[in-house]
Amino acid sequence: MKFIVKFVLLFVLLNSILYGAINNKYYYNKFITAKKLYLGAIMSSNRKKEIEYLQKIIRYGKKINKDVTKYQRELKRTDNTIILKNNKVKIKSYLKSKHSYTISSITKKNNSIVIAFYKKVSKNNIKYTKLHVNRYYIEQFDIQGMIKKVPKIRLKNIYKTEVAKINHKMLRIRLKNKQKLKTIYIVNKNYIIIK
Repeated sequence: MKFIVKFVLLFVLLNSILYGAINNKYYYNKFITAKKLYLGAIMSSNRKKEIEYLQKIIRYGKKINKDVTKYQRELKRTDNTIILKNNKVKIKSYLKSKHSYTISSITKKNNSIVIAFYKKVSKNNIKYTKLHVNRYYIEQFDIQGMIKKVPKIRLKNIYKTEVAKINHKMLRIRLKNKQKLKTIYIVNKNYIIIK
C-alpha cells in the first residue's frame, strides 16, 4: 500500500514538473515572438501594434519571470503620445556602402534613433551611462561598431543630441537635456533602437 502511495505521489510530482517546463517554454517562445513583432511595429511606425505587442511582452515576460520594467516604461510613454493620422514621417537615412564597417546605417525615425548593423548584435555591444553635469541630464550610449561617416541627428524635446566617434571601433551617442530623460534602448538582431 505504501509503495502505491509513493508511486502516485512521484507520478504527480513528475507530471507537475514536466507541465511547468512545457508551460515555461511556451511562454518564452511567445515572449520572443512578441519582441520580434514589436520591433517590426516600430520599423513600420504602427503605434497601435506597438502598444499591443508591448502589452504581450509584459504579460509573457511576467509569466517567465523576466525583468519587464523598461517595456512597462515604454508602454506608459507610448500610451501618452498622440497618434497622428495621415501624417507622413520623414526618415533621414545614412547608408554606408563598405562591409568593412560594422554599422550599416544610422536613422532617425519617429523621434527614435535606429542603428542598423551588418551582423547580429547583443547587449555586450552597448554601454549605457547616466550623468548629471551642472544642470543637464546626460544619457550616453557607447556602441561598439565602425561607421564611415557620422550623421547629424536632432531629436525633438531634447536639448542636444551628439553622435561622434570615440575611436575607430566605438561610436558614442549623447542625449543632453535640462529635464530627466526617460530613454530606453532595445537590442534586437541587427538593430539597436534608442527611444
